[in-house]
Amino acid sequence: MPDKVRFLVWRQGERVIAFALCVVHEGSIDFDYVGFDYAVAFKLHLYYRVFRDLIDWAIPNGCTRFYSGSLNYDPKWHLRQSLYPIDLYVRHTSDLINAVFRRLLPLMEPTRADPILPNFPNYRELWE
Repeated sequence: MPDKVRFLVWRQGERVIAFALCVVHEGSIDFDYVGFDYAVAFKLHLYYRVFRDLIDWAIPNGCTRFYSGSLNYDPKWHLRQSLYPIDLYVRHTSDLINAVFRRLLPLMEPTRADPILPNFPNYRELWE
């Protein structure tokens, strides 16, 4: 998918300090993965710099919608993003185990306990 996937790399001298993996499709950019060198990430505010640089790249390249990955909701809340539902499907090869999964997985779903999520204005819409 060379026409859709973008790898962006940030360097400090010769050292890679951050990277982002994005998918560009029909006017949207989906910011799926980010990685940091945590020895400098907080000092250099890399999460916000990567976000800013990604937007600075996306706009002149025709992107009008931005979707972000599902982890680390605190920065997304501070950047005033909205939540976007992402479905995760788990299926085992055994029908018996799938019957157990059907009951247990909603109880194990990690975002239900995230204290930041209720702060998003559209949080309640996702559970309706």
